[in-house]
Amino acid sequence: MPDVVRRYLRAFGPATAADVTTWSGITRLGPVVKAMTDLEVHEDEDGKPLYDVPDAPLADEDTPAPVRLFGTYDNLWLSHSARDRVMAPEHRRMWMGTNGAQAMSVHVDGWFAGLWRAEEGRVVIVDLVRDLTRAERAELDEEIARTEALLAR
Repeated sequence: MPDVVRRYLRAFGPATAADVTTWSGITRLGPVVKAMTDLEVHEDEDGKPLYDVPDAPLADEDTPAPVRLFGTYDNLWLSHSARDRVMAPEHRRMWMGTNGAQAMSVHVDGWFAGLWRAEEGRVVIVDLVRDLTRAERAELDEEIARTEALLAR
């Protein structure tokens, strides 16, 4: 089981044992993770332990996350138990559709900022939850161009 935990953390860490369970479907990982003394332990804003593999790169907390367009079932959603680390609760209904369907999402500085869809190989921004700054909009335009290049392949 420790190999499964390390594989997850190399891809998605720092994370909680609950995050690893969400990704793997394996329950009762809390004691396994706690027994892994080689892991680094960080804390989230609430003092909850977040585990990571040793010497993994960790961005400075003041470093803004890049603007990203995420697909319908991106690992951002499927590999973390606490979606409130990337989305304000009041926006969940906007993103989550009927029967658990999920929309494609726009993220600015690591936070849910709106929805997008692909139409005939083009990115269409459906809705934003807030106005973007000029710099954020420029970064979104760059991400749209990269995504459209990918869609064109």
